[in-house]
Amino acid sequence: DVWHCLPTRSEWETLSRGYKQQLVEKLQGERKEADGEQDEEEKDDGEAKEISTPTHWSKLDPKAMKVNDLRKELEIRTFSSKGLKSQLIARLTKQLKVEEQKEEQKELEKSEKEDEEEEERKSEDDKEEEERKRLEEVERQRRERRYVLPDEPAIIVHPNWAAKSGKFDCSIMSLSVLLDYRLEDNKEHSFEVSLFAELFN
Repeated sequence: DVWHCLPTRSEWETLSRGYKQQLVEKLQGERKEADGEQDEEEKDDGEAKEISTPTHWSKLDPKAMKVNDLRKELEIRTFSSKGLKSQLIARLTKQLKVEEQKEEQKELEKSEKEDEEEEERKSEDDKEEEERKRLEEVERQRRERRYVLPDEPAIIVHPNWAAKSGKFDCSIMSLSVLLDYRLEDNKEHSFEVSLFAELFN
């Protein structure tokens, strides 16, 4: 009798709660993994920033600096650090003026490009965000289909992923459809189902 396979109302409610709990646990696990990946990326960024960089030109006053500091700043900028203090001051002052001019030029170019880039970035970010949300929604719906059971008790079928290389498919068919099998349905898996259906007729 097939009705013995059907769970009772209380068993069905317990099964539904179990499936919903599994869904919640899987979603929480994915969120934790995503947060962990973001933390690792932030750590990597922090490690990369620990490389020595030249001091900004506006913070330096070559005439008031010591010889060791002058040499250090020149070495960082890949200039010769040999010579008298007056030579080092002249060399560093000249380089700082060049840096100042470059920075002013970059700021002008940057202000012009910033508006264009900001608009492009906003549109790209919006597209990426929409795509990410759409994929998350599709994934959430797929999971809900697997883990949220209908209100009425039914027989639950769990696929064996080893069978047919994981290409397992389940569908609901009426008894009349199963009894009306054709010659092309006589493959082993279809034939067994059809033979089983004959027992109910």
